[in-house]
Amino acid sequence: MSADIKSLARKTIDEMFDRGHPTFLADISELSFIGHDPTNPRSLSLGEEEKIAVGFREGFPDLRCDVLDCVTEGDRVMCRWHMRGTHRGPFLGFAATGRGVQFDGLTEMRFHGSRLAEQWTLYDCFGLLHQLGVLPSLGELAERRARMSADEGSEDLGEELRPT
Repeated sequence: MSADIKSLARKTIDEMFDRGHPTFLADISELSFIGHDPTNPRSLSLGEEEKIAVGFREGFPDLRCDVLDCVTEGDRVMCRWHMRGTHRGPFLGFAATGRGVQFDGLTEMRFHGSRLAEQWTLYDCFGLLHQLGVLPSLGELAERRARMSADEGSEDLGEELRPT
């Protein structure tokens, strides 16, 4: 069974993100599907998980996703992937910037038989938003932190933490 769910996990990521068919998720999932995404603090329904995939495709119409590895353990598959695309539409409330992005992520899928029951996705949200120009880089944050430490008396950090 592990080879079957490994193939199904790869196909799910390929269909939803690389090919732009987010409704594929409904074809292979249980009705009680539970999703987990770093941009949402609560569990997601099947429809909400599909909307995330639609949001990526709307924001990055040329989105490409390469599944780099998949590892199975019992009823679970962990996939490591790399995405790239051009920001040509709204994404997470940010207007199109025309910037190219690339980022890495992990998706763990738990299957019940041959049906997807639960999915956890983690990806480099910070790096993605930095590439869109809406967040400072880690280097910029480190420099700001160093300046704040040098000026310990400053209480107003608002201007210091705004992206440039």
